[in-house]
Amino acid sequence: VTTRKEKELLTILTLTSIHQEVFASDGHSKNEHAECGIYLAESTIPGAGLGMYAGNRHYKKGEGLTEGDLLVPMFDLDWNNDYEDYEFLWDEYTWAARSFNSMEDEESDDPEQICVASFGMGAAVNCMLPLVNVVDAMSEDDYYTEKSGLDNAGLSSQSPGVGAFTPYHGRPTKARRNIPAGQELFVNYGEDYFLSREAYDSVPLLEDYREANKLTKRFQILTIALPDLSTSVQADLWKVVKKFNHLEYPSQKCTIRHV
Repeated sequence: VTTRKEKELLTILTLTSIHQEVFASDGHSKNEHAECGIYLAESTIPGAGLGMYAGNRHYKKGEGLTEGDLLVPMFDLDWNNDYEDYEFLWDEYTWAARSFNSMEDEESDDPEQICVASFGMGAAVNCMLPLVNVVDAMSEDDYYTEKSGLDNAGLSSQSPGVGAFTPYHGRPTKARRNIPAGQELFVNYGEDYFLSREAYDSVPLLEDYREANKLTKRFQILTIALPDLSTSVQADLWKVVKKFNHLEYPSQKCTIRHV
């Protein structure tokens, strides 16, 4: 079941992708065989809602994935809510202003309180720390230059539309590694994102994954060396491996004598 938040995200993504001109002005498709570049579907992460996927094509390492997100800075939310508890729809979908070069220079009583809504790739994509395959296409020094495309969206300085909703356009993304067609896209939210939210206190971080890999490799070494163990004995062996994870184990090449 699509939640209200997910419906709103879908609407925003649809509106912000109009400029890609998938359809001609007369309503007919420009290309009957147009490729599906990015699509939304249920995430492979249980309970994560929707995720973003590569469509019916693969992306090479370094290749751009999207035209670029709109960036909308949000100021002094606590002050504007009289420092009381409040519900903020985009709380889960914003980035710290320090993630973008010079954005902290925006006028605010507390620059640390500036959060940035990054519609599109910066909002709908999920995070799986060991599987991150999408990164910003520009380095920090590239932001706010003509090269990065973060500008007034081509409007002249005399246009009444300049800065009407945001002066920041075109946050680009690229493939961190080769991405095959149909693979889910993941970005790095940063571990602070999970550490600062009680709801995510059970989400494993990179150190947890490293520890899990270490344990499973040790368990695999033992089960290969002792192939005739019953399922119940293997279960007991796994408990021992976890309990004494600080001990050194023999390498896979070692021969373990059966007792």
